[in-house]
Amino acid sequence: MARALDAPLDVLVVRKIGAPGQPEFAMGALAAGQVLITDDVPQQLGVSDELLQRIIADEDALRVERENTYRSGRPSTSFAGSALVLVDDGIATGATMAVAVRAVRAAGAIGVVVAVPTAPQDALQRFEADASVDRVVCVDIPQPFRAVAFHIMTFIR
Repeated sequence: MARALDAPLDVLVVRKIGAPGQPEFAMGALAAGQVLITDDVPQQLGVSDELLQRIIADEDALRVERENTYRSGRPSTSFAGSALVLVDDGIATGATMAVAVRAVRAAGAIGVVVAVPTAPQDALQRFEADASVDRVVCVDIPQPFRAVAFHIMTFIR
């Protein structure tokens, strides 16, 4: 996409904040100094504030490590004053994309387009209603929505 737009390409790693013992069950997500916790999920799971902060610190350390690896030591691109296209392999709940939007807006992005190949209608509607998102582009909006990987494989066929 960056090549097609003749625009710089950079990486923004977003990490899921997984539940203890169930790392695939998201309590929230984090990216570049922004943390988004899903409602009262940690409290419902009995996760103390202290444990939640440790999980966040661990995930943030992994995020930094991955960003450094993916960039091969080069500095990140400044988002200040830029219009950005945030691309992901799909949206399921929207938590990871929401924290990505927050992170780039906090870093000074003046425009944000969310672009994904597949997502459920309700998640797309939340981004369309979000004043910090200027445009949403999605190729496939399956009904019912099952999982990102399932719909990408179906779409490719």
